[in-house]
Amino acid sequence: MPIGQRRNMDKNLCFVLLESNPENTDFILKNVTQTQLALDPICVTHSSEIEEMLDSGKRVDLVIIGMTFGEDVSEVVKNIRSRNLVPIIVLGAVEDEEFERHIRDAGAQDYLIKNEINARTIRRTIGYILRHVGKQGTFQNTDYEWEDTFKGLAEKSNTGIYLYVEPDGPFKYVNDKFARMHGYATEEIIDKLGPLD
Repeated sequence: MPIGQRRNMDKNLCFVLLESNPENTDFILKNVTQTQLALDPICVTHSSEIEEMLDSGKRVDLVIIGMTFGEDVSEVVKNIRSRNLVPIIVLGAVEDEEFERHIRDAGAQDYLIKNEINARTIRRTIGYILRHVGKQGTFQNTDYEWEDTFKGLAEKSNTGIYLYVEPDGPFKYVNDKFARMHGYATEEIIDKLGPLD
């Protein structure tokens, strides 16, 4: 069984990659295919294509958004979020905490920097998101093999890491660094405070 595949899943996960630069598309697909996750990619170059898929009821399990397609990324995330609670990962070119916060406030689950990603990073990120965020936007207890690995890495990170489902909902995960940055213990934040608090 490929790493990260749900034990009871008989179909691959459908992910949509929104990226207009062919070189970036190739780079992202190369790293995603090396993850050993059971994923079927659909590549699109404009957000309207994702919106049409979601409006038509097509199954989409994950959206990965590149940053070079010339659209306002936060608006794209909001438009997707208004149609569906599908998990969204945004890939950016630079580390910018304010922009990252803005993207997450719009509804993305994660923001990764392109020149820092590899197959392991993508596998962990996708795994964690799919482990916890179900199609209905609720956290689930499906069995994925890398949750402990992700949590271990997140807890060792020098960066504050957090996860939430709804922009106005509570945080579903924060690492110790994030909690300390804001003067709290993790248990004082998780399921109690959110990005708007």
